[in-house]
Amino acid sequence: MLRKLSVLFFTLCLLTAALTSWAAAASGLRLVSSSTQAASQEVGFSGLPSNCQSFQATFTLSSSDTVYNFTAHEELDTLPGIYTTYKQEGGKLTVYVTTKSGVLTDNGTLTLGTISASDSTQFTVEEATGVKVVDSSHVETTYDTVDQDGPSDGSDNGDGSDNGGGSDNGSTPDNGGGSNNGGGSDSGNNGSGTTSRTITIQSSLGGKVISSASQAVPGKVITLTATPNSGYVLQSLRVSDASGKSVSLTHQGNGKYTFTMPVSAVTVSAVFEAETVKPQLPFTDVPAGSWYYDAVQYVYEEGLMGGTGNNRFSPDLTTSRAMIVTILYRLEGSPAVTGGMSFADVSDGQWYSDCVRRSKSAA
Repeated sequence: MLRKLSVLFFTLCLLTAALTSWAAAASGLRLVSSSTQAASQEVGFSGLPSNCQSFQATFTLSSSDTVYNFTAHEELDTLPGIYTTYKQEGGKLTVYVTTKSGVLTDNGTLTLGTISASDSTQFTVEEATGVKVVDSSHVETTYDTVDQDGPSDGSDNGDGSDNGGGSDNGSTPDNGGGSNNGGGSDSGNNGSGTTSRTITIQSSLGGKVISSASQAVPGKVITLTATPNSGYVLQSLRVSDASGKSVSLTHQGNGKYTFTMPVSAVTVSAVFEAETVKPQLPFTDVPAGSWYYDAVQYVYEEGLMGGTGNNRFSPDLTTSRAMIVTILYRLEGSPAVTGGMSFADVSDGQWYSDCVRRSKSAA
């Protein structure tokens, strides 16, 4: 008999705790979102506990024929150990956010982030259901009724609906990982959900960088396309994680670079510089595009070789010893020379005389 009384007492305690939680759930939680159709909608909530540490909600979207993305608000990314995951099922998007330490909000108001349509479909957020909150004491509260901003009389619609029989989307916030959505699978462990991290691209003068995604899961390969403006070239491209450490980039050609998304948000920065226009070569026998064009341009611009006269370089001419010693002399900066000539076959006044004299004195 005593055992039965103990079980009954324990059951009554559980029911009292549950009823307290359900009563709190009907205390005026409000969804904050625009009622105007747009390709992206910022969502937030007011009326949350001031010590909210984990949060989950399922949003019903007006269009179920598109793929949606969710990007956490930038203020959330600054919280220690922030973790965000979301999962779409038709026109419903379930979002789960938690922080390892601290709280998501200390004043009851939470700007969660932005839901965007991948194909720019115009939509609205019709309602939020299945809202669950875990506070810093690990106490869970379920909100079966959520008010919504927009045309309303502002009244609290905690109107006696059956809090005990409200539908549950099977999602239970897990303080240590991802959310369990409907099928009993942990989206933080087996990949059935998506853990998102923001990709921020800083604006640049002289060009732009486009990313293949605005946010991504760790391990996903992201493609960046750098496009300089006319008269500019890309000087440098850098991807840094939340701690400022550089993320490795792979150049794929044609202005495309790839990197693997780390476990934190990343920032992409690029530097474009004005393009230097190389002067036209004066040689009529060195056509643009020839295999030796760049080499001829280099020795001409550096003053090492000046051609054979009459705007000709004579690229097929055999290089003589006089030419080679002249190149070496000019490579030294054409220093002044003194002394007589020691070679019987090199007379003074030739274009290579000082070059030969210098090579002999330096030997």
